[in-house]
Amino acid sequence: MSPEGVAGALALIGAMLAAPLGYLGARAGGKATLAAAQEQSRATLKAAEEQTRATLAATREVNRGLSSQAATDARRAVYADFARVGRGLVDALHRYVMQPGPDVDADTAVYLAALDAARWEYDVVSIEGPPRVRDAAKAFIDQVLVCRAHGSGYASLVMAFGKLDELRLTDDGHHFEQVLEMEREMAAIRRAARNVPAGEWRHHAHIWASEPGVNVREQWREERDRNPEGAPAYEEVSALVDVLRDDDPHSAMEAAVQAGQLDRRDVSRIVSHVVKFPDHDPLGMVRATLIPASEGLEAFVKEAGRVLHPEEHIGDS
Repeated sequence: MSPEGVAGALALIGAMLAAPLGYLGARAGGKATLAAAQEQSRATLKAAEEQTRATLAATREVNRGLSSQAATDARRAVYADFARVGRGLVDALHRYVMQPGPDVDADTAVYLAALDAARWEYDVVSIEGPPRVRDAAKAFIDQVLVCRAHGSGYASLVMAFGKLDELRLTDDGHHFEQVLEMEREMAAIRRAARNVPAGEWRHHAHIWASEPGVNVREQWREERDRNPEGAPAYEEVSALVDVLRDDDPHSAMEAAVQAGQLDRRDVSRIVSHVVKFPDHDPLGMVRATLIPASEGLEAFVKEAGRVLHPEEHIGDS
């Protein structure tokens, strides 16, 4: 074969060998491109999943915030309603005890209506919670019931002293003078009562004064022998009995009874109070029995504030 033929044959053989190698190289390049594309796809999918999770988490957080705010708003409305009717109940209690009218049933109906309203709102507070606010609401209502029980026992006393106030506040100068004279009579009783130990000895003196013909010295001696510790002198007990026995028909209290301004039960209640508590303002003393009800409502409001605004009560006991 000529040299030209040999060269041609070698060229043909080289071409034939290069063809499959080029195919193999192209195939290898295609696989690399596919692998890169798959990797890119996986990265894109992972990023999308992460974004989706982040979006869901943010949505849940927003929903929790909205739900928490809705719960707070609901509790605020419930607490406000209870506080409002609670204030009405305190006012009704005060009127029931301190301003009794002639119609006891009507006074009682007003008080019971306010109590029923508070009990209804308490049921709603119990549903909303939390326990410490529910307990504060219940403690308030329980305290109102206790105050009413204590205070209602003074209703007749309040009415008796209330009649004196009515006479004092009239424009009639004669009535005003009557009250001044009655106050002088009460002042005499107070002075004598202060010299006799509180409790049983004052009670005995009051009883002996109401019993005509009783021998005070003999009664005093018997009581002293039974209870010698702290026994007052006979003269001190006798002085109280004497001032309580003052049956002067021209006395200011007797004149008020005759004029229909007081009745004898009013006089008895006024005198009994002055003997037992010579240094206490009767109406002030009765008002003091109602203070725990107001304090109970204030305690509820404070607990409600702690729940609604916990950030303002950090460190509170």
